Amino acid sequence: MILGVRRLNAVLSSVDVDEGAISRDLNDHWEVLSEAVQVRLRALGMTDAYERALAIFRGGSRMGAEDYERALSELGVNDDTLRALSPGKYIGYARELTMNCVSHCKYVLEVVKSRINYEVNTMKSLGFL
Repeated sequence: MILGVRRLNAVLSSVDVDEGAISRDLNDHWEVLSEAVQVRLRALGMTDAYERALAIFRGGSRMGAEDYERALSELGVNDDTLRALSPGKYIGYARELTMNCVSHCKYVLEVVKSRINYEVNTMKSLGFL
């Protein structure tokens, strides 16, 4: 267990975030806005918003900025809020969820480290180490 935690620490400390790659990947996938479009259309009173958005965004292929504009036109939407959106601006609660996950992982790691220290000290006091 001690070796596993040490290895996990080494791996986690070497993780690096490539913000440029993340940004490029996000901006290559305008289809991530399908949820925002569907929610906004409902707010604008479109009763079949989910079905209509699903039909346009479910193509299975990547969607760029021009494709997104075309999709809004096909939906008959001329809404400034939707036209102002971009994948980088619309990430929902991703940041909060990620930070919550990171915080929880740090907490769990500290609990594990504490328990390992306790067990090592117990083994030392009994003469096993």
